[in-house]
Amino acid sequence: MENSEVTGNSTISHIGTFDKDTSIDTVQFMHSSNSIQRKIDFTNATTINWEKMSEVERRYKMLKHLIGMGIVQFDLLDHHLIHANNFYAQMFGNTNYTQVQTQTGDDDLDCYIQTEEVDKETVWTQIPYSDDRSWYGIVNNSSDIVYHKYCNIDNPEIELFKTYHFEMEKFCKFISIAGQVFIDIMQLSSNNETKLSLEYHTSFKFSTGFRKFSLDNLVNSAKITSVFHRGNRLFVAFYVEQASSEEIINRSIIAEFDICISNAPQKILLCHNEVRCFCTSPDGISAVFVGLNDGSCMAYDLSESNSLFTTKLRWPRNGEIFPLRTAAYDTSFKAVTSKTFEEDYQFAIVAISDIPSDTDNLQTYQIVSVNEIGTIIIWVIINEESIRITDHDLGLRPGAKLRMMQTSIIRPDCVLYSSINSSRKAIVNCMTMVPTNPAQFLLGTNHGIIINFVSSKATKLIGPRIYRNDFEMVAEVMCISFSSESTFFLAGFSNGYISLYEISNIQPLLILEPAEQAKQSLLRVNPTLFYAIHSYGLLLVWDLAKSKKPESMDDLNLKDGSEVTTAELWQYVAISSNSYTNLLAIGFSNGEVHLHELSKLSTDRDSRKQNKSLSNAIKVFMDT
Repeated sequence: MENSEVTGNSTISHIGTFDKDTSIDTVQFMHSSNSIQRKIDFTNATTINWEKMSEVERRYKMLKHLIGMGIVQFDLLDHHLIHANNFYAQMFGNTNYTQVQTQTGDDDLDCYIQTEEVDKETVWTQIPYSDDRSWYGIVNNSSDIVYHKYCNIDNPEIELFKTYHFEMEKFCKFISIAGQVFIDIMQLSSNNETKLSLEYHTSFKFSTGFRKFSLDNLVNSAKITSVFHRGNRLFVAFYVEQASSEEIINRSIIAEFDICISNAPQKILLCHNEVRCFCTSPDGISAVFVGLNDGSCMAYDLSESNSLFTTKLRWPRNGEIFPLRTAAYDTSFKAVTSKTFEEDYQFAIVAISDIPSDTDNLQTYQIVSVNEIGTIIIWVIINEESIRITDHDLGLRPGAKLRMMQTSIIRPDCVLYSSINSSRKAIVNCMTMVPTNPAQFLLGTNHGIIINFVSSKATKLIGPRIYRNDFEMVAEVMCISFSSESTFFLAGFSNGYISLYEISNIQPLLILEPAEQAKQSLLRVNPTLFYAIHSYGLLLVWDLAKSKKPESMDDLNLKDGSEVTTAELWQYVAISSNSYTNLLAIGFSNGEVHLHELSKLSTDRDSRKQNKSLSNAIKVFMDT
């Protein structure tokens, strides 16, 4: 294309796109018979990214809610409106009055005065004698005036700076949160540099080694009642049966361990009864909630200062002294009782869990608990820091800020339980949340059925109301575990059988034959691989991608009549090496917890490649 000059009388004959490129507009100029085209490039033009603006707004709201930011107004100039007549009177004086300047200050006139009074002014000083905070002071021009006489003179301009900042609630909250952020960052950096060390080697096929967690010689007899993990932290509930210290006998000690640092705990919580289950707040660091054997629940505020707790405990391994943290809230005064028995009986809490939410609000969230007779209670957790509570709550510890408010009770469905042909009372053994619907839960009962329920009527129920089995003899449902393909779940029974259910079917799709009859726990690793642990110490590894038979079996060789009481499995991610491993924590009745690093079992790669999902493996079993 040849370029030509464009004179002032050029005309625009066409505005449009060039080669169907919407980002470039073309302007064609005509001059006589010659024409040229000029391209206007908008690539560097300012555009609004609404997605990023929305993200910025969301983060701002989170920060505002986190540290309690609010609008604070200050009067820089108290200037009142003046009406026309008042302005005229001030400028030219009132009728029949004469404005004069005086030296006495006795005349009631709006004028400048000069008096014999002491001349005072407020100044900023570096080392004031009258202020212990070294911020400001009142200084007099007269040499014969004592300074401290005028230190408390009210001056609205400096009232703000007289405030002791550590008495400001929002400021203290911000300092607490900022300090916790620094602690988390330092712990994260130390965790990245520290590898998981295994103290003991083992010949078990499922494990490459393990570590022990216990109370050592702090107690004479104890048992593990519950284990819970959150990231690198392992919470262990010890029920103390015999000890030299009377303060912990027949009570539970909940120890928070960091699996990457040492066997010494990070925090120790004291509970007045046996712990059956517990969970943490949605963020995993601010609170711990426990369900007890007496039917009550307790909430522990982990953000409280250690100085609030006077009872101390010396850890035997390193001699470090830990405060015994007590619960911020206790629901024992309203524990559920039933009159169906001859005497009142407080039913144990068998499961407690937080209800996930789409919002990141840590000031209020929900907890669900279920007791042995199937009574489900929805709790709203409130931080009193943000919502002032004026009524007297018997469950709130003096000075505590974390409160559990009971919002709804879902009682057992009489019609549902009447369909069970049994003279035994229905007892709930376990509860599991449905991953695809956080407000939906499954309850395993002693009658061998699984009850499906939702925590809110506004939530749609996925699947049937109950799941059944075809066993000739009634077997209790001991545990329920969902696969990573969240439409399938496994149920372990007291007769040793394991049933595989699809959430929309009332009957099991697959039944795995038992090794022996015993109480068991089910733990999954991937869609087709899972572990079954029996109470007497038999551990089985199943891989449904290969067979309906166990891939391996290990005997834990339990001694002195000890049993497996609880187990927890999770994936540990090492950020520094960008690698992961599967960890298995097993609690025993002798008061020890063994944390195993699971080995990578040798498997048939061709079989795994062919059946890489649980649904494909089920199809293979059904076709054969």
